[in-house]
Amino acid sequence: MVGKRWRRPPVGSRRDGNTPAGYLRYRRGVRAGQLVMTVAVGVALVHMVAHFGAFGAQPTGWEDLLVGYPAAGFLFLGGAYLAGRNPPK
Repeated sequence: MVGKRWRRPPVGSRRDGNTPAGYLRYRRGVRAGQLVMTVAVGVALVHMVAHFGAFGAQPTGWEDLLVGYPAAGFLFLGGAYLAGRNPPK
């Protein structure tokens, strides 16, 4: 590609974010992020109820470290990353 310069794609092309398809892709990402954050809240609530002993025995140490609140936190952060993207310009 020696000698060829990069050119901005024309307005309305598929690579431009200002198209209906680009906006729908953005909205799908936001909704997916919100869904992942909702699942994270559910994981945290189930883990909290498990600590109350509602499901029988208490979670073991490894389950508590790997499955409970850290998993909910990582899910929530991932969902926030997806939901917090800037809209296409």
